Amino acid sequence: MREVHSIYLYCVLPYLTLTNADTSPQQKLGGFILEQVRSWQILPPSPVNPLMHTGSSLANLVRSLLVALCIGFLLPIVGILTALAGLIVVGYIPGLLGLSQIGLQTLANFLMTFGDGSCVEGTLVIGGAFALVTLLFDGYVTYRHRSL
Repeated sequence: MREVHSIYLYCVLPYLTLTNADTSPQQKLGGFILEQVRSWQILPPSPVNPLMHTGSSLANLVRSLLVALCIGFLLPIVGILTALAGLIVVGYIPGLLGLSQIGLQTLANFLMTFGDGSCVEGTLVIGGAFALVTLLFDGYVTYRHRSL
């Protein structure tokens, strides 16, 4: 907000309050900047510019689904790793070692339930399930958005 206010003070206001002979350097500079801004021309985007080229709608759909798949897979894995790291850190606090061990054992049992006895496999299964749900949801939202 301060930048917009200072741009107004140094660019627009001095230009509007110019007098005959006594103009300060800020007023001259403000009027010059305002004239320069007014002379800028907005050009339409070039069709050759690769950043402006959107491609086909199929490419956009595939890109959207891949991003949703990656986010849906990584989000639960990051959550599980954050819970694991938090429980390990809590174990270093005096008097909370028992709470940390109980939490780690509960988390390990939960992950082993989904992973046939392996915590890593359980984490990957949960990540894959979340990725599938995210992929289906993104496909549904894309379909509903196009049909409206």
